[in-house]
Amino acid sequence: MTNQEVIQNVLFLHPSAEYRGADRTIVQLVAAVDRSRWQPVVVLPRRGPLIGELQELGAQIEVGPLGVVGEGFAPVRFLKLFLQLPLCLFFVWRMILRYKPALVHTHTLAVVGGGFAAHLFGRRHLWHVHRILGAGGWRQRLVARTVHHLTDSVVCTSEAARSALIALVPAMGEKIRLVRNAVSTDRLLPDP
Repeated sequence: MTNQEVIQNVLFLHPSAEYRGADRTIVQLVAAVDRSRWQPVVVLPRRGPLIGELQELGAQIEVGPLGVVGEGFAPVRFLKLFLQLPLCLFFVWRMILRYKPALVHTHTLAVVGGGFAAHLFGRRHLWHVHRILGAGGWRQRLVARTVHHLTDSVVCTSEAARSALIALVPAMGEKIRLVRNAVSTDRLLPDP
């Protein structure tokens, strides 16, 4: 068996192309991917500064509609998602056909449309949750149930995020793993 036959694609669905919190985390994840086994393909909803950083790490980049809801899960954003959903489903389906990923990794709760497409067309689907959902609103319950029904596994970056999801959907407890985001100690050292 050649090395080409062993390497499989991982499709990362990421909600932005900026360089803020979750964007830095996707850079760390891509940097940590074992290239002897996996090739990262990062799908972004638009072009931005994050692309150069990911390309330097050897990631394949694709840009297209991902059905990003954004912060706060406002009703108007759900309407926008509903209107964009057919394009999102078609685009993610094409990405899955093109790259045949062994894993689709939906990065953050904001990528609701992409997560739905990953569930419909992907093989194995992991949802990476950074956000702590509130305890009672209908939108939070809807998002938590969506994650529960559309994914095989959930990774939470904090115990608070994990506990909030389990409080909203107790059955999700079996799917959730706690994996804290790593912080480089170099960033903590004072600049001489």
